[in-house]
Amino acid sequence: NRQYTKAASFLTTRPGEFARRLDFLTRNLKTSDSLDYVLNQFSSVVDEVSTPVLLQVHSHLKSRLEKKVWRVFFPKGSTAEWKAIENNLNRFDKKYVNQFNETIRSALRARFAKLGKLGKVYIGSEFNGLVVPQGLRSSSKALKTIPRFSRVPLNQGDVIRFFMWWKDGTYRTDLDLSAYTCDRFFQDVQPIAYFNMREEYAAHSGDITSAPKGACEFIDVNIKKSLDRGRRYIVMCVNSFSGQKFSELQEAFAGFMMRSGIGQRGEIFDARTVQNKFDLTSDSKMVIPFIMDLEERQLIWTDVAIKTMYAGSNISNTAASINVLLQSLVETQKFKVVDLLGLHIESRGGTLVDSPEEADLVFSNQGEIKPWDLEKIMGDYMQ
Repeated sequence: NRQYTKAASFLTTRPGEFARRLDFLTRNLKTSDSLDYVLNQFSSVVDEVSTPVLLQVHSHLKSRLEKKVWRVFFPKGSTAEWKAIENNLNRFDKKYVNQFNETIRSALRARFAKLGKLGKVYIGSEFNGLVVPQGLRSSSKALKTIPRFSRVPLNQGDVIRFFMWWKDGTYRTDLDLSAYTCDRFFQDVQPIAYFNMREEYAAHSGDITSAPKGACEFIDVNIKKSLDRGRRYIVMCVNSFSGQKFSELQEAFAGFMMRSGIGQRGEIFDARTVQNKFDLTSDSKMVIPFIMDLEERQLIWTDVAIKTMYAGSNISNTAASINVLLQSLVETQKFKVVDLLGLHIESRGGTLVDSPEEADLVFSNQGEIKPWDLEKIMGDYMQ
């Protein structure tokens, strides 16, 4: 009945649900007295809300200060599925976003202060784009599991080589490896696929339509030439042209490696240069594992599916969905692991140091805790 302050009072009996309803409540309230009332009610139970939920709400409220075209949702427990709707919500009052988020941060500081002292901590740059892990049960198995929406720096090299491997299922299976490319404004779209195998900045290895003994497809993307042609975003796509779900196949995986122009010409596959690979096991027929932001020289880990209704779908007839997803994920802001660790350091008497040699605890590719040690991060720093 639109009695939002009464709803806030009732929701104090269900703190987790209260946190998830903060946006709905506050965007429907018109007066500062009502908003202050909801803030006070939430503050009275914030200590009872789990850390993962508080981190989600903090990121969501912060993102509401930005103008976005799309709102994207990922249903709980469903591998790779998503839904997008136009963002018609009013902007949030910055004052109240800051107040709600400071309430959340204060609760987290108090919670973390009860844990042991941290001492000197070093955090490597490889953690800068890593978002706090959520919903790992719905993630595809990967060589190095990365939370969705994380930005990971690319290794040295001037060519990105996408690769895909599969074996036929119970009948002939045709998987297609494709790349969707566009400019910084998500326009001027050009595909690299079986129907357009070569541009001056990228090349496809060729279309294989059956793999009873296993087969590979590759796409090479030259970073400098791509940027010179105005290509900022490269979206890797794998789709089942013959219509089977990935979960029905004997074996299927995809990934990418970094190549240099000197010393690697002619080498099709070099396992030492693989930066990441993932298994194709979802109940979908088209998947986008990651997006390359060439200007930032970063990978944005996505691991999401594109819905297709029929066999014969390809990157061309799903381009509109890919573009919506691309815009949404590039704009998505999530709570970063470095911010979470900063709260721990601040709350637990720790000190951030500039080198691993002087640290008691090292977060880096060579440290005690690596970026892909997600279970440990969740277990030790998100309780």
